[in-house]
Amino acid sequence: MIFGIALSFAGSKKFKEEDTNIDTFKNPDKLLTDGLFKYSRNPMYLGFAVALLGLVIVLSTITPCFFFLLFVLITDKWYIKFEETKLIEHFGDQFFEYKSKVRRWI
Repeated sequence: MIFGIALSFAGSKKFKEEDTNIDTFKNPDKLLTDGLFKYSRNPMYLGFAVALLGLVIVLSTITPCFFFLLFVLITDKWYIKFEETKLIEHFGDQFFEYKSKVRRWI
């Protein structure tokens, strides 16, 4: 859980360092491709997922698994899809090149 929270925090910190928009529903200012973004296009979502998976392990019950799966499905099929559409609109070929080199999650 701690690793996941740290991963999310580090991704968020990169947005602040680059002075760029982190809000999903606003237009992107910059395309981040270095730091953690060299390894995952979505390190913050990955961090949240890892933290939730850690919670599943700590609680050792099946119920949190549903929340983990629901989070991953909604994030992957809705949030990330929405964000990537905006990135394509704003960065075009630059985003496609980045997308061809870096996986969505890991």
